[in-house]
Amino acid sequence: MLRTAYEKSGINYQYVHAQFKDLIVKTLLSVEPHITSALNKNPTSRNNCFEIYGFDIIVDDNLKPWVLEVNVMPSLSSSSPFDKRIKTMLICDALTLVGIRGYDKSKFHSQNTATLGLAPFQQSMNVEELRSNDGLSGDEQLTKDELEMLMDLEEEFSRRGNFQRVYPLASNVKFYEKFFEVKRYQNQLVASYLTAPEYVRNSLLRKHKRVYHTEV
Repeated sequence: MLRTAYEKSGINYQYVHAQFKDLIVKTLLSVEPHITSALNKNPTSRNNCFEIYGFDIIVDDNLKPWVLEVNVMPSLSSSSPFDKRIKTMLICDALTLVGIRGYDKSKFHSQNTATLGLAPFQQSMNVEELRSNDGLSGDEQLTKDELEMLMDLEEEFSRRGNFQRVYPLASNVKFYEKFFEVKRYQNQLVASYLTAPEYVRNSLLRKHKRVYHTEV
């Protein structure tokens, strides 16, 4: 509907839409340290939650978008059949994308919560060593944690449904790197993976499958 209205007015919809994406990415990067800090308060899993944000954006007469507000808990109620269809698709795609994982409830709750803790992320390199490389070459001996993280990245993308990933992408991951307040190892690993040649990515994924099937 917005595309049609813009085209009738002679406005380049793709240009404005690209600015929307840029604005959303930069807004989320500005609060990335706070989100990471909140996640670290629940140390029992690296896949412990997800959140849906609702962005209210206006466009001025120069076609520049501005964020009015970001709703942490946007309303998912519907006021019309069309609205119900859109929000139903949103909920279904969100739950599919997240890929909620089952767990043994009795075993989990029998543990002493005071002793629960998440083991440190196992790295094969340090941040500076990874940043100094041109990219992953395929012969690195990545750890199980690293391989699982990259597999999660691929699997989430395959389950995206009607969602569109705006970041991280091979085409923009290096550009947005400068906006991070903290240079985190996992972010740099994802950047190196996405910008690596396809044969390198396939090689790493095959290694993960061998590890996974060995441990099941």
